[in-house]
Amino acid sequence: MKIFFIILFSLIFIIIFPFYSIILAITSLLLAIFLNNVYLSIIEKSIVVKRYIENNKIFFSDSTSAGIVIENTSILPIPIVYVSDYTSSALSLKQKEVFTISIPQKSKITLKFRVYGTKRGDHYLGPTILEIKDLLGISQITKEYDTTGFITVFPALLAHGEIEKSNLQPYGEIKNKLPIFEDITRIQGIREYQQGDEVRRINWKLSAKHNKLYVNYYTPTVSSSSVIILNLYHPDFDMKYPDFYEEFAIELATTIIFDLHQYNQEIGFVSNGEIRRKTSIQGKTLIENPNGIVELPTTSGNEHIMTIFETLARIYPQNKIDLYKMLNSISIKIPWGSALIVITPNIDYESLLYLAEIARKGHQVFLYNVHPNKSLQNYQSANIKSFNTLKQENTIQIERVM
Repeated sequence: MKIFFIILFSLIFIIIFPFYSIILAITSLLLAIFLNNVYLSIIEKSIVVKRYIENNKIFFSDSTSAGIVIENTSILPIPIVYVSDYTSSALSLKQKEVFTISIPQKSKITLKFRVYGTKRGDHYLGPTILEIKDLLGISQITKEYDTTGFITVFPALLAHGEIEKSNLQPYGEIKNKLPIFEDITRIQGIREYQQGDEVRRINWKLSAKHNKLYVNYYTPTVSSSSVIILNLYHPDFDMKYPDFYEEFAIELATTIIFDLHQYNQEIGFVSNGEIRRKTSIQGKTLIENPNGIVELPTTSGNEHIMTIFETLARIYPQNKIDLYKMLNSISIKIPWGSALIVITPNIDYESLLYLAEIARKGHQVFLYNVHPNKSLQNYQSANIKSFNTLKQENTIQIERVM
């Protein structure tokens, strides 16, 4: 609009005062304005904006570096650019990072800032808005770029002091270097005899061949696996501040799984929670388990653990499938001898009978109660152990969850 009035005023001035020097000056001004507009048009087409995220998966309370990369592909410099990059309030309280930069020709600039995992789930970054000033300072282009990116925040890891009576090792059997736990069907290697080695370990065939005593040593491990069963049936959380205790149950499951992974155990995961993946910055979500059950097979490895953590980051309570229905719907194979770790605020008689039957088949069952006003201690038996976690809410924690 400014340019239109300048041109109109210039034409009127030429008509009223047709002097050559004035005409030349105004013509030069109009040419400069024209070239200025051409410059803005070229620059607008030459700017490429991309999202930068150092780590798109972090634990609650951790931070990572994020930002944008702005590239000027033209042979012309850009003297002034105002940058506004938007973020979710769960990643940054400011919700907008503002920069003022200049970009040389044929160059890239990376603008970085820190974001923090203050709430479990998928959280967006973007869009990015650029205001590009022209060379004369009389006009500018404002353009929004779709730089949408997501950072997944895993649940918080609880301090062991917050898990009363929950001895976090072992669940099931873990790797052990004691000879009594060695698997004699899996020879790991052969070495020379040392004082104190058992006679039964001597490899007589090899010893006779080399005229020196050699012994076998075996893989120091036995089968180890655990299956975590997380009950997120909302009506079972019939206490004050149910959201707080639902979140605590998720955090407890995450902590136990994290610790089991440190012992290189195979881990399976089953829950009746609803998995919601955020698909847009407008808050649209995709339900990934419309049947109401999520099951991850019993295996090990970093990739598998990350899959479980991502699931726990996106899991929410539901009102359709209770604990008993979930237990009867389990389809994944549970290896013989595996420990079953059930995290629940309540357990009904039918579910208890089901777990007792599983225990009779050779599984150790652990019940973790996340209800502050109920106890599961009466349900203990030879193969079923129960723990009352007794987590107490406080104002700060409640505000964080809510």
